[in-house]
Amino acid sequence: MNRNAPILLVLTGSFNPPHLMHLRSLELARDYLEQESLRVVGGVMSPVHDDYKVHKKTLIEYQHRKGMVDEATKGTWIKCSSWEGNQPSWTPTRATLEALQSQARVEYNEPLSCQDGLRSRSP
Repeated sequence: MNRNAPILLVLTGSFNPPHLMHLRSLELARDYLEQESLRVVGGVMSPVHDDYKVHKKTLIEYQHRKGMVDEATKGTWIKCSSWEGNQPSWTPTRATLEALQSQARVEYNEPLSCQDGLRSRSP
């Protein structure tokens, strides 16, 4: 692994509601990677689309969940992505990650690639 390769940490989920351990999991991952001398460029939380309510009956409306994530991440190194929630319907996680990767390449001006365990795939 290239130790200077940029890493964007992504957490997907319902965030119904977002809580301290959602944020803490990203912080713990960042701390570990930085201790290993790896370069974390940011963190993203991506609330799932409203269509996921088919699987989670208690899911509150996307705009409310996004608002809570925005509030929870305000002033932190973690951002809330609206990409997944603004799609016409539920999106598979891999498609969400690839879209966030493309957005992050522009935002961070970094050559980010998706990581699947030990394999890397760049579009």
